[in-house]
Amino acid sequence: MERWDAEIFGHAAHAGVHPELGISATIVASLALSKIFQDGWFGKVRRDGKEGTSNVGSVGGQNGQSAGVATNVVTDYVHVRGEARSHDSGFVRDITGAYRNAFEKAAEQVTNQQGRSAKVRFRSRRDYYPFRLKESAPVVRQAIAAARAAGMEPTLRITNGGLDANWFVRHGIPTVTFGAGQNNPHTVEEYVEVEDFLKACRYAISLAIRPIS
Repeated sequence: MERWDAEIFGHAAHAGVHPELGISATIVASLALSKIFQDGWFGKVRRDGKEGTSNVGSVGGQNGQSAGVATNVVTDYVHVRGEARSHDSGFVRDITGAYRNAFEKAAEQVTNQQGRSAKVRFRSRRDYYPFRLKESAPVVRQAIAAARAAGMEPTLRITNGGLDANWFVRHGIPTVTFGAGQNNPHTVEEYVEVEDFLKACRYAISLAIRPIS
């Protein structure tokens, strides 16, 4: 997963007296995100057999304030933050790159009467790396055995969530993770199945007490 942020620098002007002298950072952001949506880079992203996701998390101004402070002032600053994910590290870069290109192109489009255009400062960082452990890996075999010892039949799956396991594996510590009954995560409909949560607790105990084979 990569996090990115785009700072858009426009130019303030009185929206009722000389709006043509302003450069709207809001319009730049709107054009960029519209382009991203139209070109299929938002949400579930599928291209050339590759798959990933992207999202725009927040759109605001400086110091947690709104983007723009009054209706009679052309907005001179907007800060947009988002993310891109994929199990393919190269495709993550492609998605982030599409956002960067969209913001830079949009900034060139929005000019004032004097021919000045907006400026964009785009930054990104890798938050964590993908991994996939083989079913034959000792830590996976141990996890399977612990589940069966607790009376459960495990199913091995890949998840799109970001976990501590991503960084443990990155640093050479093979790590598995397991669910705890959560449903609809990160939404207002999020809930936990108590029965599944208790099963997860029993499984955690089984993992903790089972001798390493």
